[in-house]
Amino acid sequence: MPVSNYRRLTWRSRRPTRIALAVPRTTLLFGDDHILKVDSTLFAESYKRFFFRDIQSITIKTNRRREIWNIVLGPLLAILVLERLLDTGAGNALAATVTITALLSAVLLVINNLCGATCDVRIQTAVQADTLPPLSRVKRANQALELIRPLIIQAQGQLTPEETLARVRELAAPPVPKPAPTGPLNL
Repeated sequence: MPVSNYRRLTWRSRRPTRIALAVPRTTLLFGDDHILKVDSTLFAESYKRFFFRDIQSITIKTNRRREIWNIVLGPLLAILVLERLLDTGAGNALAATVTITALLSAVLLVINNLCGATCDVRIQTAVQADTLPPLSRVKRANQALELIRPLIIQAQGQLTPEETLARVRELAAPPVPKPAPTGPLNL
């Protein structure tokens, strides 16, 4: 059996799709010189490599997914608790179902809030841009970035503050106009 030099960056995470049967799961691994994104479905796997020397940016953008789940689960929990409190028939099957559903909603609401803010993470190279679905929480994305950042710096080097300032000034400088042709024009 071959020895794998990959370390797990994230566990499998489901990606949202419209087809319920082919729910892809994404895992991120990192090796000595690249990040490996493994998308697996029921019958197939696809791989993408992002070499540390080629990574131009990793962007973490917060989103409202956590708030949306709170908006869905909060009122659902309130309705279920209210139903249970106003239910006069104790011991029937509906009361048990409502109680179990309320407990499940409460657990999901607590887990959603304990996991923290949600985000979308994009990785950009010279030839491709892709999302990294397993890094869907800000805390997890920052932890992964702290693991990856030294490897990227090792592969690409790091600019000093003076070099960074010089490059910013170079990009911000107005373009030099091209001189007008002085010779005769051939029409």
